Amino acid sequence: MNNTYFIGRLVNDPELKETDSGKKVLNVTVAVPRSYKNKDGNYDADFIDCVLWDHNAEYVSKMSKGEQLAVQGRTETKLYEKDGKSVKDYKVVVDYVKNLDKKIEKDNEMEM
Repeated sequence: MNNTYFIGRLVNDPELKETDSGKKVLNVTVAVPRSYKNKDGNYDADFIDCVLWDHNAEYVSKMSKGEQLAVQGRTETKLYEKDGKSVKDYKVVVDYVKNLDKKIEKDNEMEM
């Protein structure tokens, strides 16, 4: 089973794009705080790259940097060669998303 769930904040303002075939796509990075403090007493964060399609892409494109969202999706791994070395690229393909800051219209929300 490949399920990923997390709550975090958008690192940048989203930029909606469209594929050659007309599908809406959005690539964003979400900062997710860890559940424990580091040696300095602060919470570190993991920065998770996500890809959203169609309705989810349009929904998140209306959000702004710093807004909090809940995400459910699946991890996708791609392997490729770069400069003669093998590289693994991890992304979360988002299936469901919800704006936790409620700054956009309620009727656009996807239910989790």
